[in-house]
Amino acid sequence: MVAKKTVSELSKDLDAHDRVCSERSKNIELQFSGVNARLKRLEVIIMTTTGAIILLLATVVIQGA
Repeated sequence: MVAKKTVSELSKDLDAHDRVCSERSKNIELQFSGVNARLKRLEVIIMTTTGAIILLLATVVIQGA
């Protein structure tokens, strides 16, 4: 049979759980900020490459005309 916990024991357990969840939340936030930075870098690379391709194609069309 499971022994019932007192209110103070439950409060301690809840406080410990709150600390663990808080730490996990901080770690997740750090990971998301790292991913966000990488995505921004990739976006810049893609936009720059797209611009270069458009300029190259425009140059080819103008010289071919």
